[in-house]
Amino acid sequence: MNSLYGVLGWDRFRLYDKDMGAAVTATGRAVIEFTEEVSGEMGYQVTYGDSVTGDRPVVVRDPGDRVQITPVESLYEQVATDIEPDLLITADGGAVAETTVGKERATPDGWEALSMNERGEAEWQPIEEVIRHETDKEVVNLQHKFGESTTTTDHSFVVSDDDGFTEASPKEVDEPLRIPGVPAVETAESVDLYEVLNGYTREYEDGRSVGSENAETKVKRVHTDGERVWFGHEHHHDLDKTVTLQRHVDLDGEDGASLVRLLAAYAAEGSASTTETTDSKFGASIASSDREWLETLQEDYRRLFDGAIASITASDANDERRLEYGEDGETTYEDTTEKLQMMNELSAVFFREFAGQTSRGKRVPSLVYHLSDDLQRLFVETLVEGDGSRKFRRYTEEYSERNFDYETASRELAAGLSTLLTQRDRKHSLKYRDQKGTYTIRTCDYYRSGRDPVIREVVHDGYVYDLSVAENENFVDAVGGIVLHNTDSVMLELGSEVSTEEAIEQSFEIEERINDSYDEFASERLNAEEHRFEIEFEKLYRRFFQAGKKKRYAGHIVWKEGKDVDDIDITGFEYKRSDIAPITKEVQQEVIQKIVHGEDREAVKEYVAGVIDDFQAGEVDLDDVGIPGGIGKRLDAYETDTAQVRGAKYANLLLGTNFGRGSKPKRVYLEKNGVHPDYFQRVGEDVRGDAWYDDFREDVSEGNGVVCFEYSDQMPEEFQVDWEKMLDKTLRGPIARVIEAIGLSWDEVKSGHDQSGLGDFM
Repeated sequence: MNSLYGVLGWDRFRLYDKDMGAAVTATGRAVIEFTEEVSGEMGYQVTYGDSVTGDRPVVVRDPGDRVQITPVESLYEQVATDIEPDLLITADGGAVAETTVGKERATPDGWEALSMNERGEAEWQPIEEVIRHETDKEVVNLQHKFGESTTTTDHSFVVSDDDGFTEASPKEVDEPLRIPGVPAVETAESVDLYEVLNGYTREYEDGRSVGSENAETKVKRVHTDGERVWFGHEHHHDLDKTVTLQRHVDLDGEDGASLVRLLAAYAAEGSASTTETTDSKFGASIASSDREWLETLQEDYRRLFDGAIASITASDANDERRLEYGEDGETTYEDTTEKLQMMNELSAVFFREFAGQTSRGKRVPSLVYHLSDDLQRLFVETLVEGDGSRKFRRYTEEYSERNFDYETASRELAAGLSTLLTQRDRKHSLKYRDQKGTYTIRTCDYYRSGRDPVIREVVHDGYVYDLSVAENENFVDAVGGIVLHNTDSVMLELGSEVSTEEAIEQSFEIEERINDSYDEFASERLNAEEHRFEIEFEKLYRRFFQAGKKKRYAGHIVWKEGKDVDDIDITGFEYKRSDIAPITKEVQQEVIQKIVHGEDREAVKEYVAGVIDDFQAGEVDLDDVGIPGGIGKRLDAYETDTAQVRGAKYANLLLGTNFGRGSKPKRVYLEKNGVHPDYFQRVGEDVRGDAWYDDFREDVSEGNGVVCFEYSDQMPEEFQVDWEKMLDKTLRGPIARVIEAIGLSWDEVKSGHDQSGLGDFM
C-alpha cells in the first residue's frame, strides 16, 4: 500500500492522482480498524502503536523544495486540518488494563521526508500522513555518539544486520543507524528576504489621540516596495527614521557572504527581543570578546540594512568574574565581552524568522542547506568562531584546524548542524550533557569504537507522533540523523478474576486469533495473497491504575516476554524527572508502590499524613526538600528572571556561591519576613551596595523570598524556610494526582478528616 501511494500520491509522478492516493491511504486505515473490530468481537479494545515525542526534530522538504529541520509537532500543526479530540477509556485494578486513544491524522500535500531505502541510500519520499495521538506507554531517550531520539518503548529504530537492515526496539539497539547523507538539493543563487519575513505581525493598542480606554487595535507587519523591506505600517516607507532592508540578496556576491556571516554569528551568540520575549525594547545583539569579529559583522549589517544604528558596546556583564576550583583557591579574569547592538524591530524580526529565538530556540536557517559549498563552509566557520572550540589536547595542530567542538542548548540547532555536517559528508559525534542541558557536536577524522547506547526513561504527557512515509516507512530524527521505523501495539483487558496462568493462556489465544484473522482480511478486503500483519503478546499486569486527566499510569508486571517477573512499571509521573526535589521522588514512588501492590486506602492515607506532619514541623532534611533547577545561560543573560535565577543570584551575592550557566542548584522559598534582622546587620558594605541586595530584602518582605544552595549547610540559620509553601511546591500536586485515583483528596489527608458528600447526611 505504501509503494502504491508512493507513486499515486507523489505530485512529481506523471500519473499523480491525489484522490487515488488518498483512497490508498484510507485502505491502510482499514487495517487498523479491522484489528479493532476483531478485538471488539472478542470483548477487547485496541490502543495504537506509538512513535516519537513532539519535540523531536525531523528532516523534511516542504512543497517549495526547501529543506527544513522542524519538530514533528510543528510539522503536524502546519499541515493539520479538521482536528478531532481523542477518546480515553481506562480500567483500574484488573488483571491487565487498557486504554484506547484515537489517532489524529493530517495529510500533507507536497511534503517529503528524508528517508532510507532498502539499499541503504538516502532519498526524499512523500509523506503520506503525519499522525498524532496521546499515549500511556513508557517513553525512553536513547543516546549514542551517532545521535539520539526519544520514543515509546515499542517504537523501532532501523539498524544494520547481516542481511542488510532490520528494526529493533530501543533496548535491542547496539548501534543506531545514521542516514548516510542528504540527497542533492537545488543550490540557491539569491534569496528574497521579504519572502522569509512576510507573515510576522505584531498587534498593539493605539490610544495616542483617543486615550487608552478607546484605544484601537492595530497591526504592524512586513512590507515591501519591491526593492526594500520594512516592518511597521505601509506609510512608514516614506518616513526618514524607518529602518529598511534590501529585499533581494545575491548569494554569489559580498552581500551573500554578509548575510551568511550575520546569520551564523547570531545563531552562535545572538539574541533577539520581540513581543514574544519582551514588553520593552525590540532589537537584536551579538556578543563576543573579539572586537575585530564584531566590527566585521557591523560592516556586514550596514551592507544589508539602511537607516539603522549598529553600535558596539560593553556587555552588561560585570567587569570581573570569579571562578572557584575545588578547595585550592580562586582565580579572576577580566570580562572583555562586547555586543554588536542593532536595536530596531526589523532586525529582531529578521534574525528571529531566519534562525529562531532564545538559547533553546535557535536553529540553522533553512537557506543554509541550499547554499554553495563555500558559503556553507563560511557558515560553519563563523558559527564555530562565535561559540565553538578547536582546542584538542591530545591531537596535532593540523587535526585541530580540521575539527571542532560546538556546544548549544538548542536541540534544533544541534539537529541542524548535524544535518549540515551529514550533507557535507563530515564525520561527527554528539553528546548530550544532562546536567547542563546542552548538546556537544564534535567533528572527527574517523570513528572510534563506541560505547553502547544509554537508555533512560523520561516523563512524557501528551501526544506522540509518527510519519507515514511512502516506499520506505522510515524517517530521520535530525539529532544525528538517526533512522526510525514505526510499530503498532495492542493492550487488552482480561478481567479482575483471572489468575496469572489463565491470563497468560488467554493472551496467547488472543494473539493467535487476531493473527489468524488477518489472512481472511487481507484476502477478502484487500484482495492480497500475502501480508505482514502480526501482533505479539508482550507483558501482563496483575494490578494497574491510571491517574489524572493526563496520561499517567503504573502497573505491577508479573510476566514479560516469556518470563515471570515482579516489577513496577511507572509512566508519566513526576518522580523520574531530574527537576524535582528528592522528597517528591521518594514519596510519590512509595505511594505508587503501595497502590500497585494492593495496600488499602488507609495505609496510603496514613503514610502521606505522616510525611505532611514531618513537613509542617520542619523535620525533613533541607537537601531532600530543595527543588533542583538548571541554569541554561549566564545569569545576566536572562531577560526575565525566574525564581531559580533569582535564587541563584541571591545565593551568589549572599552565600558566596558561584552559580552560573551549567549549574543546577536547589531552590527553597522563605517565609514572609523570614530573615532575622541580625543577618542584615552583619552583611558587609560591599553586599549592601549591590542592587540585588535591595531586591532580596524586598522579595523577603513581600513573601516572595527565594534562595538557592548546593548543600544545606550553606543556608544561614537566620533564614526561615516557608515549609507550607515548600509542601505545596514539592508534594501537593504530584501526590494529589496519585491519591485521587484511589478516592482520596489532598485536603482530606492533610486535615485528617474525611470529605463527606451531601448524600452521606441524607
